[in-house]
Amino acid sequence: MIGSADEDPEYAAQCSALVRSAGLERHVVFFGHRPIAQLLPKLGLVMLTSISEGQPLALLEAFAAGVPCVATDVGACREQIEGRDGADRALGMAGRVAPFADVGALAEAAIDLLTQPALWRASQAAGLARVRRYYAQASMLDAYREIYRRALER
Repeated sequence: MIGSADEDPEYAAQCSALVRSAGLERHVVFFGHRPIAQLLPKLGLVMLTSISEGQPLALLEAFAAGVPCVATDVGACREQIEGRDGADRALGMAGRVAPFADVGALAEAAIDLLTQPALWRASQAAGLARVRRYYAQASMLDAYREIYRRALER
């Protein structure tokens, strides 16, 4: 688990207690706050279980580091993992999307990615290709310029 326990100490204590009650202390590590660029390359996958998202940068950061993702079907998560149009979808799936609050589907998606090396590598390649093609800084700036140009023409 990555993130500062200081942001919500009560929640952090509940998470720690849950790990202890399940006997998972040897398998779950609470890293606290760490630079994400340091940690991402060491992960097998990123799981984003948000209840609400817009354009989740966490998925894009994971893709850029070559890490497949599992996410709940909120905001733009499906678009980022599966692609937004035909050309984007042709790159492949950069992980898996599960229904909101379906812990079984989230677990199954994670297990599939972590136990099937060919699926993991295909997801990794799709994520890297998607972030390079559609989310590189130059592409994003060009897209914003186009939005502003159209708005000014009205």
